[in-house]
Amino acid sequence: MSRYRNPAVTIPQNLGAGTYLVKKSSGDDILFTASEPITLLKPIVYDSAKRANSTTTVGNADLGFSWDSVTGTHGIIENKLYSVTDTSGDLLLMDCGRSDLVVSCIFSGQLLGTNQRHFNLIFHAADAQNFHMARISKTEVQLMRSVGGTISYLNTSSSPSAVADNEEYEIKIFSADNICRVYINGRLFINYTFTAGDVTLMRNTKVGIRLSKTGTPTGTARAHRFLVEPIV
Repeated sequence: MSRYRNPAVTIPQNLGAGTYLVKKSSGDDILFTASEPITLLKPIVYDSAKRANSTTTVGNADLGFSWDSVTGTHGIIENKLYSVTDTSGDLLLMDCGRSDLVVSCIFSGQLLGTNQRHFNLIFHAADAQNFHMARISKTEVQLMRSVGGTISYLNTSSSPSAVADNEEYEIKIFSADNICRVYINGRLFINYTFTAGDVTLMRNTKVGIRLSKTGTPTGTARAHRFLVEPIV
């Protein structure tokens, strides 16, 4: 079984004919077109990032909606999403049309020490100033929010098995009603109940990735296999 798969939050559905994402145990994902009803996971959004290199655009996701480089410029390099402008706060968003969802992405970056360059997973976003966010920083898993551009911590959890620099890892968020759970590589680290201060953000339907950069990092920040799943 893939190290990234989390059966607790990946919910199968009975589906009619259409195009669906097949998650293979080898870690490779494929899009599959069924001509008759089947039982499979049907993503709302899926982006493998397997496209030609570009320094000006990320192109179109495999399935879902259009990406919007809200802050900075984003591109594709070696089948990964990255920030071309490489400025902390560079933000890539997509409106998936849902606020209750499961959103995940595979990342790699420089996480340890004072010099860092890595992506955060964004959900419940309205714009560059208002969103919820989950990330790994040094040895912590962090759930945060930004309201009017002011970022604050909602919950943190120590990570005894901290991800090494440049090692691929998955952040997965389950958000339904006022419950938020943050998983790293399929392991639950944060189980949080949103408060009154989060109500406005909870209605927002944009998801994406946001660059964090501190000091003078030498490692790269990359993202791929961006996935949004419905909660049923």
